[in-house]
Amino acid sequence: MSSHDGSTPSSDPSTAQSSQPSICMSSGSRGRTDLALGHCREAPELSVGCKITKLVCLYCAKVFAGGGINRFKQHLAGAKGEVEQCHKCPPDVRHQMLLNLKGNVETKKRVREMQADFNPFNAQQREHEEMMIRQLEDDGKKQLNGDLALTKWMFDAYVPFNVVNSVYYQHAIDVVTAMGPGYKGPNLHAICGYYLAKAVDEVKIYVESYREIRKKTGCTLMADGWTDQKRRTLINFLVYCPKGTVFLKTVDVSDVSKTARLLYQLFREVVLYVGVENIVHMVTDNAANYVAAGRLLMKEFPSIFWSPCAAHCINLILQDIGKLQLVCCVVEHASGITKYIYNHCYPLYLMRKFTGGKEILRPAPPRFATNFIALQSILAHKDELRAMVTSREWVSSAYAKDIKGKKFVESVLDSLFWEECAIIVRMSEPLVRVLRLVDGDDRPSMGYLYDAIHHAKEEMMRRFQKRKPRVKPFIDIINNRWDGQFYINLYAAAFWLNPRFQYDANIMDKHMSTISGLLDVLEKFVHGNLPLQSKITSEMKFFRNAEHDFGRASAINNRTLMPPGI
Repeated sequence: MSSHDGSTPSSDPSTAQSSQPSICMSSGSRGRTDLALGHCREAPELSVGCKITKLVCLYCAKVFAGGGINRFKQHLAGAKGEVEQCHKCPPDVRHQMLLNLKGNVETKKRVREMQADFNPFNAQQREHEEMMIRQLEDDGKKQLNGDLALTKWMFDAYVPFNVVNSVYYQHAIDVVTAMGPGYKGPNLHAICGYYLAKAVDEVKIYVESYREIRKKTGCTLMADGWTDQKRRTLINFLVYCPKGTVFLKTVDVSDVSKTARLLYQLFREVVLYVGVENIVHMVTDNAANYVAAGRLLMKEFPSIFWSPCAAHCINLILQDIGKLQLVCCVVEHASGITKYIYNHCYPLYLMRKFTGGKEILRPAPPRFATNFIALQSILAHKDELRAMVTSREWVSSAYAKDIKGKKFVESVLDSLFWEECAIIVRMSEPLVRVLRLVDGDDRPSMGYLYDAIHHAKEEMMRRFQKRKPRVKPFIDIINNRWDGQFYINLYAAAFWLNPRFQYDANIMDKHMSTISGLLDVLEKFVHGNLPLQSKITSEMKFFRNAEHDFGRASAINNRTLMPPGI
């Protein structure tokens, strides 16, 4: 095609004659202006005898002889399973290509949806359809540019990528876009000053709303001791009620001896601040000084129950089990296998190849529960590990001839180790499940722990009913901690008051003694208030017999669905 002024044909590829080699991209003008063209070059010297012009990636020099510009974009974006990935493509370019590919897919999908609604043989509908397609493409470009601008800001400011998981992320974007073009964001001084103060005021108002809930339902005071990166000994105080948990304060006790008397005085101050009449329960660590401080607190405030942290107690049970000679040997054996793998590149590569990219958790001596979870992990990959050390890749490698490598192979092929590992996993797995229950945030665990502990012991004995001597040391350790450190009456009362168990005769018949624990708790709670005790006793009868509101269809339907106290 000649230019309008009669000059020679343009050298611009967008006006090239059809007799010239065509570039390997999608048809239409879109391909000529595609953003991916800025990241490749045409290679006519490689296209001799071809009907298409080949493209060369500017980053890795890979040559593309066909497939269109879309295939090249997949190369830059690192699309798995489509084309070889470009390992030298800059992250911002890769992200841009991913967004563009996603936008194209969404555009085509929406076009197909529109085509189903319109008559393709109607000229007016076709014109409307083409206009909508152009609008969608324009909207896609605007969204791409907007997302890219936001991403560049995150790159430049070193903002962690996981901030996009914040519940405030989309809300912030919606508010900013509603401001319209030209909106000037607040500067550093405004954010650190006025807006920070406003945010603090909002949080104070929100936290204050919890006080009324505490007065109605009571609350649990929690003291969590920990050590920060500066090796300071700190104690966090938090208050839990059915509405949620609120942080109160942190106390630095690095410069004092944490005697029972000092901890008691510290706890007493917090109790008086929250209100003795509002506190039902206090939870702390179960170190000896904390236990003694808890007893002093209950002596001064008889209506308050103290108990050690359930998760900490379960961890201590697992710690005691981990000290058994058999368990120590198995954990050490498993640790040797995983250490060898993760300390050598080729064995690690082979392991990931045989496990399909899955990792094996490594035992960590200071972490009690982690050791048993790690044994579960390595046992799950037993067959893959044994296949790995007998494979051609391993046998032909230098590691197979090394002394440490040979020892590693012996460890992996040791049948006695795998047998003992399976036994320990089967015995500890019910207890690890209890730990997940008390250490999770899905629901309050107080009403479920009593049943969970008994169920775990029953399952362990059932699994080894023909080998009772093997499981007896485990059961003895659980009973010792459960009877000696848990305030069993408190958990028995929570169990009895849980509708999930109360109306299951098979469960309640096995734990009839929990009614005695419940009465002990109620007597302590009312602390001589006989009218209140009578009222609670009558309501216990309504609850037990599912009378009045407890007999409503909604209450019956939600017995096993809703946590008690909701």
